[in-house]
Parts: sequence; C-alpha cells; structure tokens
Amino acid sequence: MREWESRLGAASVNLADWDRYLKRIGEQGIEINTVAELESDPKRDRMRYELERQVDRKVPGVEPPTKVPFEEFQKVWGRTNLVPDGWFVPLDNDEYVAMTNLWSSQAAANILYVGLTGVFRSHRRRGFAIALKLRAVEFARKQGIAEIRTQNASNNERLLTINNRLGFVRQPGNIYFVKEMRDERPEDAELTIIDRVVEQPAPAGAATE
Repeated sequence: MREWESRLGAASVNLADWDRYLKRIGEQGIEINTVAELESDPKRDRMRYELERQVDRKVPGVEPPTKVPFEEFQKVWGRTNLVPDGWFVPLDNDEYVAMTNLWSSQAAANILYVGLTGVFRSHRRRGFAIALKLRAVEFARKQGIAEIRTQNASNNERLLTINNRLGFVRQPGNIYFVKEMRDERPEDAELTIIDRVVEQPAPAGAATE
C-alpha cells in the first residue's frame, strides 16, 4: 500500500471561492457543530464513538481496524494534542452523519494534523467532505496556524481528489508491504497452547532433595 502525507498552507485557500459548499449544507437544514459546542448533548460521546467506528472501517489500511471499547475511546479527552474546537460534526435530525477532526502538532505550534475525515454512505455526494475541510481551514486561519497536514492511502481516491482541489501538496510517499507466512486456517482458532514443564532426570551421582 502506498500512502502520502499532503500539506496545505492555510492562507493559500480563498474561502470565498468555496463558500457554495457551506451554503449547500445550510440549505439542507444541517448545521456543522464542534464537539466542544455539543458538550451538553448527553448522547454526544456515544454517537461520536459510533460515527468514528463506522468511518474508520472504510479507511484503507494494511490491517483491518481494531474495535476499541467505548471506555478506551473515551480516553481521547485526556490527550494533550486534542483540539475540541477543531473537531467538526454535521447533525441531520440529531444524527451525527460526518466528521473531520484536527490535532495539534506536538513538534510545531503552527501545524495542525487531520485525524479522520468521513461521511456516512447515506450523506455522500452532498458536499459534506469539502464543507468539513473548509471549516477546518477556516479554524486554522483564525488560530494563526500556518499549515495543515494529512495522510491518505493511494486508493482513497475520493479524499485525494478533494485534497488536490483544495491545494494540498503531496510529499514523498511511504510504501507498506505485508508478507503472510501462511493463510490462517479456521481450525487455528480452536488451538489451545499448554505450557508444560518437563522434568529431566538428574545425572547419575547428582545430589537430590
């Protein structure tokens, strides 16, 4: 699998040229909120968890994503590079239907990283992904952030196309290889490993207790 990091100068985007995408979302009666603004919603964390789990399943990767328990997922609030005001979620009839989130760089104060962007299948091709990217750019500029960085696999054509249109510049790619030693067999799941200590006979003439 090939993957690229792409970089965008936040000031390079003319938001007025893309304003129609944000207007289109508003015309559908949908409001884009941040997770910080949704703090009073009692179902926010559970719905955010389900949304991210569904989106993560569609992200191309070498290995399938691991299902993280909700309690483990909640530890996200303790991460020092979390940006709650840069985590955007559109609501359609109180349902969380898409997301993108930004994370602060732990190495440079003027860089933000895109964590995960995705849209439920029922709401695709309606401008959500671009609208969310624009909100992220708008947020970065208000915070005085110089650059946004993201990573995408080569077969994630939809997001690569959106990023190219917005002006993200690809960096040298990473290539991942996986070697399977053999195919896993169904009966392997039934194997039981038993640790057994085998006592060796004492050498002739050795003292014993």
